[in-house]
Amino acid sequence: MNTTVIDYTNFKREHLCCVLRDRNGEGRIAAKRDWLEKVFEDGLVLRKGDVNGRVFLEYMPAEYCWFPVDAPGYMFIHCYRIDEKFENLGYEEDLWRECIAESRIKHKKGLCVIVGRENLPNLNRRDDFLERGFKVCDRADPYFELMYLPFNEGEADTPRFMEGIEDAEVDDGWVLFYSHQCPHTAKIVERLKKKAGEAGIELKTVLLEKQKETGRIPLIPSVYTTFALFKDGRFITHEMLSPAKFAKIIKGKAEDKA
Repeated sequence: MNTTVIDYTNFKREHLCCVLRDRNGEGRIAAKRDWLEKVFEDGLVLRKGDVNGRVFLEYMPAEYCWFPVDAPGYMFIHCYRIDEKFENLGYEEDLWRECIAESRIKHKKGLCVIVGRENLPNLNRRDDFLERGFKVCDRADPYFELMYLPFNEGEADTPRFMEGIEDAEVDDGWVLFYSHQCPHTAKIVERLKKKAGEAGIELKTVLLEKQKETGRIPLIPSVYTTFALFKDGRFITHEMLSPAKFAKIIKGKAEDKA
């Protein structure tokens, strides 16, 4: 099966597997392309199958990845997706073979990725990585796991979540941290802000960007930074909520307080 790498030369014309089209000015494609343009220089690779669907691996050196992991020398996988209709057609093997070969050529120690303690919405599927021989090397509340696949048996250095995450501060009230690493946030965040207004509450949204001095995004009180919703400093969910589901959570919190 053929695969293609999205890079500086083609990212404005190639379709992005995670979002094939925008409707009604959602802005998802533009958000992802703007994000890609900023991070290619950090070594990001978006490798996709030569099909019109979600068949891709997005990865980059862990030192510059968009999640708070301490894994020098490793390649970090942001996102891996294979649409069900493309499973067992050879794309998985091609994507993994090329990712591993490229990582070895770049003298990486192995691969690492964040998953849930079970298969959860909007996270990489834990089972996909177990099947590839990945092992758990660290955990974080409430349900996140860091998994890794070392290229050399007996590799002494294992990835870890960064220190200080639990000490990071978040304002009271409803606060949503997010990034455009996932293009769907461009659509979802605006919908949730509108729903919050309809419910008479303020939703503070914080778009995470890399800090010039560190080359990393700032620490927040969650290891998952693509989408992290908090209420009064307490983590609520990583799941990219529909407006209806968000309304239920708002109502539930109001009833708890009553």
